Amino acid sequence: MNTEEFKSAAEEVKRYNPDNDTKSKLYGLYKQVNFGNCNTDKPGYFSGMTERYKWDAWNNVKGKSKEDAMREYVNIVMKLRK
Repeated sequence: MNTEEFKSAAEEVKRYNPDNDTKSKLYGLYKQVNFGNCNTDKPGYFSGMTERYKWDAWNNVKGKSKEDAMREYVNIVMKLRK
């Protein structure tokens, strides 16, 4: 897996309208690839549910290598093509 494949998949995914669960997985993987492990505190209740869901998605892939996160992201996008 290389960075160009990942970048291409990140652009391609904009053409699709995946369900919320898939969007959440993609978000978490994208953040893991670009920023590494989640390093912020979980947003409080008044931050809004969207921010909390995003944090959860990123935190759920904590410890996953950049390479594995890229591979999983690209695989999800490939499944969306069908």
